[in-house]
Amino acid sequence: MRRTVRATVVAATAAMVVALLPQWGSATMASPTITKAASGADAACTLPTSTVAQRATATASYTASWNNIAAVSDGVTIYSGGGQTQLWGTYSATSRPAQQWLQYEWSSEGTFSGVTLSFWHDTASATAGDGVAVPASWRIQAWKEGAWADVSLAGGLSYTRDAGAPNAVTFASPVTTSKLRAVLNATTDGKTYGAVGVSEFAVTGEAPENPAKSIAPLTSDAFNVGISQSTGGVYYLSNPSDKTCTNYVENPSQHPKFDIADSRWVGDIGVYANGVAHTTGLSSGIRKVTAADGAVNVSYPGGAANKNGINGFALNESYKLTGADKDSLDWSITIDNTSTSSLDVSDLTVPMLMNSWWNGGDQTSIYEQSVARHSYVAADGSYVYWQRPNGVGPYLVMVPKDGTSLEFRDKARTGEGPFGESDPSWEGLVEFAIHSEHLQKARAELKALQ
Repeated sequence: MRRTVRATVVAATAAMVVALLPQWGSATMASPTITKAASGADAACTLPTSTVAQRATATASYTASWNNIAAVSDGVTIYSGGGQTQLWGTYSATSRPAQQWLQYEWSSEGTFSGVTLSFWHDTASATAGDGVAVPASWRIQAWKEGAWADVSLAGGLSYTRDAGAPNAVTFASPVTTSKLRAVLNATTDGKTYGAVGVSEFAVTGEAPENPAKSIAPLTSDAFNVGISQSTGGVYYLSNPSDKTCTNYVENPSQHPKFDIADSRWVGDIGVYANGVAHTTGLSSGIRKVTAADGAVNVSYPGGAANKNGINGFALNESYKLTGADKDSLDWSITIDNTSTSSLDVSDLTVPMLMNSWWNGGDQTSIYEQSVARHSYVAADGSYVYWQRPNGVGPYLVMVPKDGTSLEFRDKARTGEGPFGESDPSWEGLVEFAIHSEHLQKARAELKALQ
């Protein structure tokens, strides 16, 4: 569908409703019955709060490509096994230095009283020259007067190296700095050095907030929704009564690979207008996230520095929990022509970057934390729903509201950028189009060349 509008006229208004349905009732019933979600003290899942470590930016001397440095501040501790994206690790077949480091840097100085490190290992040897071992020794350093300095510990304390429990230390006195790092000395067999791994690096004390990591929340007995103040993306979407607390959407902590400037988070919008592709991901300089009257609004007034950002028109998104029990999430998208020329909108696409990357070998993560998609695109009869592979609810359902319809589903194929299919772990980014004239033509042309 193509919709052409004149200056100052709303070009397109689209709206969808999202619901997190609780688990079906007894399977012996002739018809399924939806059970009521738990609330209040019975709720098992809440939006994450920002810890001291999460307010910092983590860097390291080296990170193996299959590991995830963001995992060290996610609050999840594992000591062996699990998924490789649940830890920071340094294994390399070619480079095995005697020492590695893991660092936090805050936007300004904070005051810290101690740290806790939880080590991950796949070998118990204290003289390992291969594999990932608990470090032979470690220490904490602080950035002071332009140089690193060892931090003194409280009397009688030492740096422990427990393989199956957190290793906590308290500083002799509070340390004021903008940077802390753990220096890890690797084990050795006298010939080569082993790698090191950390699943959690917690810090106690006071640290400045990091606006880039703050979220605007929407909560009810049926929904936990967290919208990034930095990117405008929906970073958290869960049901408070969900005992395994599955986050149905992706975010940078879960999958750093997707954290790029031209992002495709849930909440990003693609527009093809007047022959030019525009995305909200390339509009960071004009983006504004506000919360008022029980709604979160993400607005783009136009004039993005990037030519493929939001230019020549304004785009606004609104999220609000509705219904008597606030058990539906209304998501509205409005485009307004702010120019003096006609605005020809050929494509309006909604990427749904869900938590669907399956970590090979991590069965718990695949079946309890990942979600699988089912969809049917048929104009105003369209629907999309997601469920965990284990079949246990809640189930996330999205349908267009009156006046909005879906007309095309697109999927990023293998080799089509960072969001392309990666068999067998990732089906590729799926986008649903409210308007798709240009997109359908481009896909047809590509198919004809194959």
